[in-house]
Amino acid sequence: MISSAEVKKYGAKIGLDIVGVTSTEPFPEYVKIVQNRIKNGLIPIESQEAEDIFKRLNFHSEPEKSLPRAKSVLSLGMRYLVKGNADDTKPGVPCGRIGRHYWRDFYGELWRKKARLANFLKRKGVQCSKEAYLPYKLVAQKAGVGFYGKNCVLQSKDYGSWIILVSIVTDVNFEVDSPSSENCGSCVACIKTCPTQAIVTPYILNIGRCVNHLLASTKPIPIELRHLIGNRINSCDRCQEVCPHNQSVAPVERKFPNPRMKWGTSPALIPLLDISEEEFKRSFADLDWYKPELKFLKRNVILALGNIGDPLSLLALNKMLRNQEDMIRAHAAWAIGKIGGLEAKQLLHDAFRKEKDADVKKEINNALSNA
Repeated sequence: MISSAEVKKYGAKIGLDIVGVTSTEPFPEYVKIVQNRIKNGLIPIESQEAEDIFKRLNFHSEPEKSLPRAKSVLSLGMRYLVKGNADDTKPGVPCGRIGRHYWRDFYGELWRKKARLANFLKRKGVQCSKEAYLPYKLVAQKAGVGFYGKNCVLQSKDYGSWIILVSIVTDVNFEVDSPSSENCGSCVACIKTCPTQAIVTPYILNIGRCVNHLLASTKPIPIELRHLIGNRINSCDRCQEVCPHNQSVAPVERKFPNPRMKWGTSPALIPLLDISEEEFKRSFADLDWYKPELKFLKRNVILALGNIGDPLSLLALNKMLRNQEDMIRAHAAWAIGKIGGLEAKQLLHDAFRKEKDADVKKEINNALSNA
């Protein structure tokens, strides 16, 4: 019918950097790992509610649930390390950081390539799953794509961890690849440099402390973690930036659509506080959010401005103290207090007198004590 070599050749032709093959044996260890982490409070309720995978663990651990008579699983991936400035902040122009996997429409492009490969296989008589409800990283590891890093991110031999993954379940017994035997050795760079100490021990992540989760959340960001987020406004690459496996990975040219073309890879923060709902949907709704709403971007921008600490941000932050959203006003008070100084104190005093919400008044009062 068709060989795995032919599948890989076509995948490379359409721009897939990774095509690995594995069997359809279930992943019972995945169910146990996730259940144990939920039990130990390492996966917050919000994350469980947002991701369907947590609701049907057994379903997501068995390839045959995605395709009856399944015989093999394809692991597909693309590298996403491209050139660009991670942080354009300079005096008077505070800028934010966005995870590199959102510097282009990498996810959209990967899914388009997946569809092309699936259509190619169907023309060859291969039946493919419409969706593959599987743990993509475990599939990739089993398919020889790479190994798990201590930061719980998959490390590929050629592209480091700068990769995104997806899977296809098929009804053909393709020749499978051997799992990678590599590992991190004694390196703990990612654990030492995680901004919020979210990597509890090697290979165990407390999602509730991870910057990715905090910035995607619909809840107020815990006060004790705000100063650790820096000027990140969505996602965090820190554990990947310090990983030795990533140091020799060369950037690749990618002429993919870029939803944030007008904003760049490190958007200026103050203008973001004034964008419309339409602009948010056009340029930022595709980022990591539990709910893609403008108020959560503004909350993150406010914290980034506070952490940068440029007094020129005070005027814009003061405007946020009059926002209709309690969460926005509370975070704005924190940011103003973080910047500090006489002007900051005066703004907070004025806001405290006018504020009617008790919880926000408490935040303002705390900010005053720190200003």
